[in-house]
Amino acid sequence: MTHLKKADATSSGNQEIAPSETGDPRLGFLPPPPTHGFVGRAQELEAIEKQLTDQSHVVLKGPEGQGKTSLATALARHLLNTQKIDRVVFVKMERYSEARALEDFMEKALEPVEQALGGGSTLMIIDDLESVLVTSEPIYELAVTHGISEVCSRLGQIRGVKLLLTAWDQLPKPFDQKGGEVEIGPMTNADATVLLTQAMAATGLGSDAATADEISELAAASGGHARTLTELGHEIRRVGIQNATENLSAHIRDLQEKYPGEPECLLFASIGLSLERLSPETREKIGILGVFQNGAHLDVLRAMLNMDQEEIRDMADELILAGLAEHQGYGYMKLRTALCPYLLGEMDTDEIRGTCHNWAKKMMGFAESLYGQIGKSPQLAASLSLLELPNLLAALEHLRDIDPPEKIVDAAANLETLFQNLGRPQALARVAEIRKQTSEQLGEWGHSRFEIEKRAVERSLESGQFRQAREGADALLTTCLDAGPDAYEGAVYDIATACLLQGSVLGMSGAPEAAIKALSEAQRRFRELANAGNMNAVDMASSAVTEMGNCLLFLGHLDEAAEAYEDAIARYKGTDDLRHASCQGQLGTVRMHQKRYEDAVAAHESARDTFERLDDADNIAIAWHNIARVHKEAGAFQDAERAYRSALNIALQHKNRHGEAFARSEMGSLYAAMGQLEVAVAVYHQAAETYVQIGDMFKEGTCRDHIADTLIRLNRSDEARQELERAIECKRAFGHVAEIWKTWDILHDLEQALGNAEASVSARAQAMRTYLESRRTGRESQTPLSHLCALVAKAIQEKDTNQAREMLEGYLNQDVKPWVLAAIRVLQAVLEGSRDASLAENPELDYMDAAELTLLLEHL
Repeated sequence: MTHLKKADATSSGNQEIAPSETGDPRLGFLPPPPTHGFVGRAQELEAIEKQLTDQSHVVLKGPEGQGKTSLATALARHLLNTQKIDRVVFVKMERYSEARALEDFMEKALEPVEQALGGGSTLMIIDDLESVLVTSEPIYELAVTHGISEVCSRLGQIRGVKLLLTAWDQLPKPFDQKGGEVEIGPMTNADATVLLTQAMAATGLGSDAATADEISELAAASGGHARTLTELGHEIRRVGIQNATENLSAHIRDLQEKYPGEPECLLFASIGLSLERLSPETREKIGILGVFQNGAHLDVLRAMLNMDQEEIRDMADELILAGLAEHQGYGYMKLRTALCPYLLGEMDTDEIRGTCHNWAKKMMGFAESLYGQIGKSPQLAASLSLLELPNLLAALEHLRDIDPPEKIVDAAANLETLFQNLGRPQALARVAEIRKQTSEQLGEWGHSRFEIEKRAVERSLESGQFRQAREGADALLTTCLDAGPDAYEGAVYDIATACLLQGSVLGMSGAPEAAIKALSEAQRRFRELANAGNMNAVDMASSAVTEMGNCLLFLGHLDEAAEAYEDAIARYKGTDDLRHASCQGQLGTVRMHQKRYEDAVAAHESARDTFERLDDADNIAIAWHNIARVHKEAGAFQDAERAYRSALNIALQHKNRHGEAFARSEMGSLYAAMGQLEVAVAVYHQAAETYVQIGDMFKEGTCRDHIADTLIRLNRSDEARQELERAIECKRAFGHVAEIWKTWDILHDLEQALGNAEASVSARAQAMRTYLESRRTGRESQTPLSHLCALVAKAIQEKDTNQAREMLEGYLNQDVKPWVLAAIRVLQAVLEGSRDASLAENPELDYMDAAELTLLLEHL
């Protein structure tokens, strides 16, 4: 059993099916023919071929296990052999959960076609389309449906491209048009007999294993269900054809009694045959899969079954070899669609209740662990959240009327953060609705509600939802102040904490002046509490001072920042070595900006010495990085290199792959600053390769940006473009937090410099689109123009535009960049009454400014 043991634990679930073993480039990821061969379906083959002649797409519809994929691939080979098409592209849709990922794959697959003279004719098979359109309820995700619909529509309009889509049942709009469907049903008994004979041969059975009549009788008992027929080969080998016939007939009768009139009985029969291939021990244990939602992570199974890692992997391999599961990366198994309801049907009511509760608890624990991975491995958190979305949603629904409201609000807030950038708005809205409804059950305002609201703000901050965090922090402080210091025991402390949280949020969201005001108030309140004997308030007051130092540093108020850090250092001395050393490091950063390089190095070395006493390897490495930064800033490149190598050695000694990659990336930056560009590229590549090995696509994307920037300086444009394309591929999985617009902007600059006008315009449009999307979700502006836009909007709303006109006119009298001038001209036009959206389409505008102007025009 090797399927999971040999699989890379960090590999993505979105892996393409390997090309045919023949290496024929025309086959485009088409899976190989089944070992038992393809049988019959002549009528359906003819119907599909005829419809594809007259229209751009056909939907092949039928229940699971009836052979849709085999039929589609057989048709593709037939059309290739008869030279009616030139090429096939096959996509297993469950591997492409987003329209963008599907579009990327299609573009790559079509590249050879477009490069050929005339393009040729291509059949695109999109298999199991609805597998990405449903969730556990099921709910069709309209955003996903719309995105994939657009991709399919564009593909269908390409000259020479025909689409063949397979689906279990009726698809939602816009895939539900009549007239473009071919329905696949049970096989005729003659074809079923041939398929069963070939399935027997594929398992090694000879012609003497059964008579023709016996085979025909068993084929008839199967109801012509293709998957059941292929599974029967193994069953005959196990028990003989007579027992197989009796067992199958009895099993189908039982299923029909249990599920009268249900068409799934034949599908369930094939599940039953697959289950017979399992060992008795595994068969007994997997009953719990009945409460899962068509997929399961091995860690959750292991926790429910109290098995060790090796045992759970052996069990998973057994399921995979029996055709009941498929490994999709990250320790997650996709289960056969009918397996979960089949196993659920074997449980009684009490079993279901107990197993469901255990499963839901374990799923929420798993969600908590995923939440903890957001900062460490965002790709892992995002990928597993998407794979486990049906399980996570169903578990939350199950627990909402069982667990205390505090726990449900907490769990729902975790899921909101995990689902934030998955492109599943309906699932996200459902979780938010549960959180809000449950919050109303928490009762009167008190410390418990304060902690829940505080954690919600912290989650928003951690996930980069700065506007949401600011709104939450403001609302929390207002509620605390309205309730007053006597609302409950500890209310005074919570008010001070709310002030500190508001200051932290303002500082991190780019409003340092406002942050300092809030932090000063927090410091004042905590010092009053400290003077009254509250020892916890002493540390909190120092935290407020430290954060004020960060804001002052950001504002360039270096002397005041240094005073704040020195104050914090004095307060932490002898009481908290870790915070004392951290503040020394921050003071070192201030000294660096003051160009007091010797003092800066001394401060960082002092911090490093403390971390060494604490045996804190991670912080020792950070201190070496900070020392290197100071030397680099001072132009002492050799000293900087030695310091970076010290940080790298610590990472290597402790087998810290993330630390190793980060150190190499920083060294690449150093070599680039030294003008050793070739060395910089080589070291950056080492960092990127390490990120690939540990599966950190987020940081790999950033590293690829650095490589591209350096290659552009070396005039190696083609290589730079490849790096940028890879960076875009990496960043797309992480939503707005990856700031993908910056990569698109680099690509725009590259294409513009090379004179590739069309590619340059396209890249700029993508930069603007992605940045605009981020702004619409609440991220803070990254361009100073937003402040001018806000002033203009306010002037228009208050019908007092004279001062705004004078201010804009003043900019025109200054020596400003061309893109700034273009933005000012647009703002002047808006002040004069224009609301023409095309004003923001001026190519002279910076893409971020164009997005801000678009938002302004939409607002007005």
